[in-house]
Amino acid sequence: MPEVVIIGAGVIGLSVAWYLTERGVRSVVVERTAIGAGATAWQSGGVRAQWTSAENCRMALESQAFYRQLDDRLMPQVSPQLESCGYAFVARTPETMESLRRDAAEQKRLGVRTSVVDAGRLAELVPGLNTDAVVGGVYNGHDGYFARPQAVAPAFARAARRAGAEIHFGTARRLLLDRAGWTVELANGVRIVASDVVLAAGLGNPGLLDSLGSPLPIGRAPKRMFLSRPRDRCLVRPQMVFVDEGFSVKHLADGRLIAGHSPPGGIPTPDPDVGRGAVETVGPRLIATLEGTGYPWTIDGYYDTSPDAQLVVGAVPDHPRLWIAGAMNGRGMMLAPSVGRMVAESIATGDPEPIPTALQPDRFAGRESVTGETRTI
Repeated sequence: MPEVVIIGAGVIGLSVAWYLTERGVRSVVVERTAIGAGATAWQSGGVRAQWTSAENCRMALESQAFYRQLDDRLMPQVSPQLESCGYAFVARTPETMESLRRDAAEQKRLGVRTSVVDAGRLAELVPGLNTDAVVGGVYNGHDGYFARPQAVAPAFARAARRAGAEIHFGTARRLLLDRAGWTVELANGVRIVASDVVLAAGLGNPGLLDSLGSPLPIGRAPKRMFLSRPRDRCLVRPQMVFVDEGFSVKHLADGRLIAGHSPPGGIPTPDPDVGRGAVETVGPRLIATLEGTGYPWTIDGYYDTSPDAQLVVGAVPDHPRLWIAGAMNGRGMMLAPSVGRMVAESIATGDPEPIPTALQPDRFAGRESVTGETRTI
């Protein structure tokens, strides 16, 4: 009998499983579709440490350190290949620039190597940048992205299986608790009993929580990205985020550009052609090298989100030995090693202490006020 059942074989659930094997804890991962499906499947692979909450900065630094050693730690069949191309956040207004400057100061205090840069320095980093449209920004050359983001979840899966974890395909329909522990009942009638359960099913978490009478405010936020055809030369490096315009763009290792545009309110228009038009118009206005770049492919998906844009990780209130690792707010791949380590450590010791207070689910019960994340692009 496994000691832990993990529901969800995305990058978060698989990271938890792998870290549990390091502590000698047997686990079964239950997945309804495929390894790395759901939000993990359409992650663009960004890995950055520039955040506004201290918890996210610390988790990002831990995760980046792990990812730089991923090939040695997980021994994947296909290397995800972490590229340190850098991340730049750009301001058009003095007010936004001041906000970025404050954030950078806090990041540096936490060990994140963020630099404040003026428009001239940004132009050196990004040929073709329209310096008339910016006042400055912040830059971290140690941030980057995976050239093959779809290889990250399989790397965790392969390493976890090699160390003794199991992956079972089926849909978790119901959770039951009795003296024997937790029973995870699957739609095909299979029942798996364990002492602990980890909910790492992304958008599937709310339904499972509702069935227990323990809802948490985890929502569903639509996200959309646009993908170009491969280009024969690099048009933009580093990854660029224009804060005031809600526009982001990066050049992937396979030669394609991926871009996004967040309209006011952050909800994409139902018509993807409107968003595509915005990307194709705004991009060249900010970076001249993007002129003539089309984005024929649309990638639509969803983030599981929380009201404070912060992760929800920890023990589910009033349900002993039930854990959640959800509401990743689009940061699952960026922070998976840190989240997996914290959850596994808490399960192995029975102590919630490894998980920061700001992430714990009981913060929504008004236990205390915590600061969320404000950098959501």
